[in-house]
Amino acid sequence: EALRKEHKLSDYMYWQGHGGVEAMRAERDKGMEWKCGFCHFLEPTTTSANKYEDPATMPHGKRRGTKEEIAQYQRRLLALIVYPKQQYVDRIKRDVRKCCAFCARPVLDGEEHAFTFDHLDELTKMKNNPVTGEKTLAGKNGGVAGLVANHTKAATLDKIRDVLDAEMAKCQLLCHNCNHRKTYGYPL
Repeated sequence: EALRKEHKLSDYMYWQGHGGVEAMRAERDKGMEWKCGFCHFLEPTTTSANKYEDPATMPHGKRRGTKEEIAQYQRRLLALIVYPKQQYVDRIKRDVRKCCAFCARPVLDGEEHAFTFDHLDELTKMKNNPVTGEKTLAGKNGGVAGLVANHTKAATLDKIRDVLDAEMAKCQLLCHNCNHRKTYGYPL
């Protein structure tokens, strides 16, 4: 396909042996849309946009049935636990925190997943301890995202709302672009 990007324009070692500047210009002119990280997160095909659906609208499936029915049943079971937490955290982002702590980009309905709860002190982040083997409800990656992603019955919203609130209280809300800059040491 003519519009498909074949090589990164930043890979100057590749381009010096494959047509140089003129080939880079031709690659750029293929019509690619260059998006910032925030806008990329808003694409429906990104992993971050792949949220659970409302279990009330999902097919129930069957515990024993065809592969498709079993998959529907299992996905709905996970959604029953994760979806309410996603909705709760999205509401906090949108209605309580309201914007990025650095650039003040507003949190709009449907764009919540492009904002991250960033720990002010990384040492306070709840997560599994690889040294001691201690496990937490937040899992290996930890934090708010780890608590929300946990699909065990022990991590339903009614059981961990206080833990989730405490974890969010340790954080500032950052848009994807500001979070990337902070994480990788770029000036804000």
